[in-house]
Formats: sequence, C-alpha cells, structure tokens
Amino acid sequence: MNQVLTYAALLGVFAVLFVLGRLILNHWSRTEADNDTAVLAGAGNMAVALRHGSFYIALGIALISTIGLAGQAGSWGLMLVEEFGWGLGILGALTMSLWVNERFVLPLVNNSEALGEGNEAVGVVEAGSLLGTAFIMTGTLHGSGPVVATVVFFVLGQMLMLTMVRLYDWSRPVDYQAEVGSKRNLAAAVLLFGKIVAISLVIRNAITGSSTGWISDLTGSLVSFAVGFAALAGVEYLVDRVLFPGVNVDEMVRSGKAAPMVLLAAISIATALFVTAVSPY
Repeated sequence: MNQVLTYAALLGVFAVLFVLGRLILNHWSRTEADNDTAVLAGAGNMAVALRHGSFYIALGIALISTIGLAGQAGSWGLMLVEEFGWGLGILGALTMSLWVNERFVLPLVNNSEALGEGNEAVGVVEAGSLLGTAFIMTGTLHGSGPVVATVVFFVLGQMLMLTMVRLYDWSRPVDYQAEVGSKRNLAAAVLLFGKIVAISLVIRNAITGSSTGWISDLTGSLVSFAVGFAALAGVEYLVDRVLFPGVNVDEMVRSGKAAPMVLLAAISIATALFVTAVSPY
C-alpha cells in the first residue's frame, strides 16, 4: 500500500509541476499568438507547439533523474518535499534555457515574436536547446555530491554547450541567424537541433558521476568532453563521407533541403549516444 501511495503522490507532484510549467511558459509569452491557449483550442501554430511540447518533454527527462535523489529522504513526506524542490529547480533551469536560447543561440531573432508568426525553424532550434538542457541536467543530477556542485556543473555544462554551438555557427559559411530567423529555413534549424542535442549528450557524459573534489571533477569532465567530442566529430566525418560522398552540406542548407538534414541530425545524435555509452571516461 505504501508503494501505491508513493506512486500516486509522485504523480501528483508531477501534475503540479506540469501546471506550473505551463504557467511559466504562458507568462514567458510575449504576445497572445505564442501562448498555448490557441494551440490547445486547435487554432494555434506548430512553432508554438514545438516550444511548449519540448519544454514538457525536457521536464519529464530531467525529473526522472531526481527520483533516486528524493528517495534518499528519511520520511515519505520529506521525499515528496524534496522531489517538489528538485522539480522547481528544474523548472527554473528550463526557464533559464529559454532566456539563454534567445540571447545566445539565436541572438538576432526575437524568438517569441517569431513563434507567434509561425516560424517553425525557431521552434525546432528552441526544442534542441530545451532537450539539450534536460540532458545536461540528467548528468549533474546523477551520482552524489553537494547541491552547489550540481548547480556549478549545470552552469558550466550550459556554457560549454553554448560555446560549442556558437563556434559551429561561426565556423560555417551559412548565416544560421538569417536562415532560421528571417528565412524560416527548416534545413538549417534541423541541423542545429542535431548538433545541440549531440553536444549536450557528450557534455552529460562528461559531468556524470560522484564528486571526488573540485579539481579532479573539473579535470575529469574536461578530459571526458574533449575525448567524447573528438570521437563524435571523427565518427560523424567518416559516416558523412560514406553516406553522403561529394555532398555540400552548406549548399543543401542554403537551398532548404530539410530531409537530408534530418538524416544528418539523426546520425549526430545516434553517434553521440554510442560514443558516450562506450567511452572509458
């Protein structure tokens, strides 16, 4: 009976967090058009649905990692309080991700305005950022250590993800800000989505584990990320040469060919999953 009650109580906590998440999203909305009311009524657009839907998925992914942490509490009531506390922290981190996405991933785009106008490309990039944030959180919430370490490594993980995404953007001849923002190019958005999620998975692996001290934790995380990212880039390069010999990805992005970019994004994510699974670091 206790297990059934615990199960029901945890579902209740999730429901409350879900409602709070919706309130946060709609409060974040800059216009009536990027509010989810129209979406739920069947009259909204896909771009808004992508933001809200990926937020909920990210919330679920991150919450899974907190179950064991709350389960360490000394009593049933304290466990629920801790679970709710972790959930509030996750909601805060995801809200921060929305802000970060607007300021750093697509700094030249007004995301909320673009979503309200039905720009699905912006919605796809936001979905990648939110899911990437959730994966990074699962890394910081795994293992044991003080809460401050969880916060510090989450922030460092976010900064590393943003840095790598911006470096990728700057290194390519394609103007992703214009392609995603003004041109609504789904091909560019899907490719960015794959890169963001893949990089986040590598970061998650780098920051996962029990704390053994600040210096050793930071050193180990940096080494793990460097090895993982090098493996990801190497495998991606080899696969691209085999599956897409002679293909100019940048030209395909500019021409808006989204279907090949779906395959490339899938390859990036699948490679990251495998690389991190077999990595000795």
